[in-house]
Amino acid sequence: MPGKILVADPIVTNRIALKMLLSKEYFDLCLIGCPDGICDTILKRRADVVLLSQRFATTTGYDVCRTIKSNPDTSDIPVIIINDTKPQNWVLAEDCGADDLISMALDKTYLIQRIRTLYRRKAELDASLIHLHAAELVGFSETTPSAFQHAKKNLNVHILDDGSLFCDQIAASLSRCKTKRVSINNTPTSLMKDIACADVIIIPFLDKLFRSDHAIVWKINALIKETAIPVLVVFEHANAQSHAMAVRLGLSEYSCGSENLARLGLRVQSIVHFTKRKSSTREILSNHVQEAKMDSLTGLYNRRYGMKYLSHLMHKPNAKTKPLAVMMLDLDNFKTLNDTHGHVIGDQILNELGDVLKNSVRSADMIMRIGGEEFLIMLPDCFLPTAQTIAQRILDKIRTVEFVSDKLEKRLHVTASIGIAIHDGRETKDSLISRADAALFQSKKHGRDQFHFCKV
Repeated sequence: MPGKILVADPIVTNRIALKMLLSKEYFDLCLIGCPDGICDTILKRRADVVLLSQRFATTTGYDVCRTIKSNPDTSDIPVIIINDTKPQNWVLAEDCGADDLISMALDKTYLIQRIRTLYRRKAELDASLIHLHAAELVGFSETTPSAFQHAKKNLNVHILDDGSLFCDQIAASLSRCKTKRVSINNTPTSLMKDIACADVIIIPFLDKLFRSDHAIVWKINALIKETAIPVLVVFEHANAQSHAMAVRLGLSEYSCGSENLARLGLRVQSIVHFTKRKSSTREILSNHVQEAKMDSLTGLYNRRYGMKYLSHLMHKPNAKTKPLAVMMLDLDNFKTLNDTHGHVIGDQILNELGDVLKNSVRSADMIMRIGGEEFLIMLPDCFLPTAQTIAQRILDKIRTVEFVSDKLEKRLHVTASIGIAIHDGRETKDSLISRADAALFQSKKHGRDQFHFCKV
């Protein structure tokens, strides 16, 4: 399996044992005995998952984990602490931000499974971060979302309550979280409403469900697919049937057997951190995509995106039968206004004009700023009478707007001129824009504050 695993353990025999175990699974290993400078080692060796011993000569694995999670460059690296699973150790592991605590002597199969899951999770996050860092390099100002914060207590954990003893055991194991029980028998609408504020949803899955209530199985399946909230399914027993159902439900995160309940707090914390990190990264990427299409001054689409959209409209399958109108709009005497009142006032007018234009057209129409005080408006499925009505509405709204600024002694009024052209189904994009521009020239020539139409 791809991915590099960094093993930090002061005991040579432990490192050899881990190497023998993990090499059989085709992991790429890096073994160290001292954790000094571990963050630099992680970055230099490009580690994907870190396995830490509990004890070192001068420190503990928990302190080393805290160092890794506190460094913004390494905070996303999953960390598994290899230790005996005493109750007090679960609390220490949760507080330092570890992703799991595993006893290698007892949990070799589980260790391999968790490494695979955590590696896949990190690879998924890395893919988003690569795009995010690339966007920052080309000038987008929004920074990478904040890194891991130490053990957030009082996570909102909602448990789908089936009234079983197993559900009681799960709730008891999450004493450090705010737990709320939601009846699994609620209607789908009520269920979605009840879990809306949850950080994570835990679904107890009893073996009897496999044999009796298929409706609940399908409800769980739908919940996993429909909600953006992370879901952790906890199976009653660790057996082949549980693993088969996990595959059928498409689960990337699940837990099997009551003996694993002690680690639920760790699992919940790890899942919530990853989900929120991934969500915030995708949100920023989405914002960058939107910024790449927009003109920052007016809030309208920019020329680059607008021209591509116009080409798309002109080459749609129904382009020859559906009318497409375009308008070229230019503010009247805008250069004089800039020279008289300054570019700050001019920019303020352009900014407010963006809102005026957006409120004057239909929802299907698109407005782009070509440059300066020139705008192109695309009106799909629009015949000439409708285009003329919209053009007149735009002119009337611009004419009546009063532009106010503390830098002005009096309120400013501006006007605009518009040229209209209707796509004939055959001409090129440049030809269509040229006709709209020619109509705009006629509006300017005949006194401004009006629109003209250019025939083919």
